[in-house]
Amino acid sequence: KDKPTEKELEILGPMVREETMKRYSYYSVEWYEWVKWDEEKGRKVKYRVTAGDDFPIFMHDCGAFKKIYKPLEQEKGHRFAMLGEKTPDYINGLDELRRAYQEHAKNVEAEEEAAYDEKKTPDTGRAKKSGKIPEAVICSGERDALNCAGMGYHVLWMNSETSTLKKKQYDEIMRMVDTLYNIPDIDKTGVRKGRELALQYPEIHTLELPEKLREE
Repeated sequence: KDKPTEKELEILGPMVREETMKRYSYYSVEWYEWVKWDEEKGRKVKYRVTAGDDFPIFMHDCGAFKKIYKPLEQEKGHRFAMLGEKTPDYINGLDELRRAYQEHAKNVEAEEEAAYDEKKTPDTGRAKKSGKIPEAVICSGERDALNCAGMGYHVLWMNSETSTLKKKQYDEIMRMVDTLYNIPDIDKTGVRKGRELALQYPEIHTLELPEKLREE
């Protein structure tokens, strides 16, 4: 679709705006199709899933592959679908963080040069500004990440709850940000994975969601 409807944005969450979706290459989809071999019919059969007012379909453009997301799909195992071959160890939001870091570093460098030109002499007593982004947040899934991004944060999220953050990826992220936060999900898997990540990388700041959310 050209743009998401107000109802679709509402389903994604109260902080998600059209510009949030654009920023993270998220799109509202009218329908998608796939073809598979039907043994009983002895031929290929085309299947189509069509969106509706109460059944939105979204697509995240991840470059080499596309990720279909149906947030209101009753069967959790069918909530996601992949188009194309998934990039190994892909982290959602990492490409956006790289671009934001480059822009931020460029702006900091320009500010430093302007300050130097104004004084015409280097200020040896002034601490040089960091070229890093102040903070980024690891979220547990699509909607959490998009709502957090809608609040102005730089967000990252894995392709599944069981995916792990590799040391090489962690090092790259920390070269771009001063502080990295993790907001794990409140279910058993989320709590366990959050604890594992905190023990693996002690520098990450873990934020715990309030227990009352279990009742809502």
